[in-house]
Amino acid sequence: MRFKRSDLPGILIATVAPALLFWLVVRAFGLEHHHGTPLLGALSGNIAGGAGTFAVLSRFVRHWDRVIVALALLAACVVGVLVLQLTGNDGSSLSTALKLAGVLLFGVINILVIWDALVHGLNPSLQRRDARLARERAAEAA
Repeated sequence: MRFKRSDLPGILIATVAPALLFWLVVRAFGLEHHHGTPLLGALSGNIAGGAGTFAVLSRFVRHWDRVIVALALLAACVVGVLVLQLTGNDGSSLSTALKLAGVLLFGVINILVIWDALVHGLNPSLQRRDARLARERAAEAA
């Protein structure tokens, strides 16, 4: 298999994103003191699996602008929540709204990537398969 230029975002996602996301989750939920428990191992495995799946599907993403804007908005929500936590306003309605917006943006990012993977990855392969089957049927009928 040859790597293409479109594989570079996936390689970057697969190498950098799991470590950064793991650090963010550990810091956000205060899990630094769980050494020796299976929590950190299970958490890192799940994050790495999700980032690996995202990295594989990134080959088929054609609309990176949408994904990057959603990621930037998600990062802004995370920074806003962290600032509100540091200032002692974690229980405010703004903090709750930012957390809900972050969850919704995470879902939007997943939908954008999955939609592009279906449209640009699965659909063309199904069309090629259908065309091959139609050629085989036409050859058998002739």
